[in-house]
Amino acid sequence: MKKVNDSIWESKISEKKETFRFYALCLIMLFLTVLVIHLNLFVVMTIEVSGSSMEKTLQNGDNLIAVRGSDAKRGDVVIIDKNYDTGKTPYLLIKRIIAVGGETVLLENGKVYVNGEELNEPYVNGVKTYAKNSDKTLRYECTLNSDEYFYMGDNRAHSSDARDNGPCKKSAVVSVVTGWSIKSRKFLTAMGGFFGKISSVFGEK
Repeated sequence: MKKVNDSIWESKISEKKETFRFYALCLIMLFLTVLVIHLNLFVVMTIEVSGSSMEKTLQNGDNLIAVRGSDAKRGDVVIIDKNYDTGKTPYLLIKRIIAVGGETVLLENGKVYVNGEELNEPYVNGVKTYAKNSDKTLRYECTLNSDEYFYMGDNRAHSSDARDNGPCKKSAVVSVVTGWSIKSRKFLTAMGGFFGKISSVFGEK
């Protein structure tokens, strides 16, 4: 049932209420936009995975959230800037921290050892880890400096990482991916696609 105004006065009041609601909604949207921009610049990063080096934990196209300025621990998934000390445009990698400063890493016979103990890695789904995938007999060992991380992708057969590039400095780690976003990656990816469609509509000329 539709409501019908019985006077011009009620109609004007209704118009003012609608105008107020419109401006209030605009202010709320503006506030949320500024908040998201601030968070994305200084607190968190929104990320879209590109490539297969973190399969099966992460898939190409997954959207994630990472926290800036967090100290990484062994097992954390992180974002690394490969060009952090070159002055070049950032080149971001998503990998997993295998060992931290002061620890010794050994890759031998398809297994990973940290400080002499075999590392439990359920995220590699039983796939063996070799120092070089082209030479499965090759042995690799290194002891990290206090300001270094050893990192690898979960998809060991298709990942360019510390086995090729050497350990990275702690300062090269831009952010740490939250465990919540890894568990919720399908939801975040769907939301990213939704907002991407909205942005493309408003971006059309």
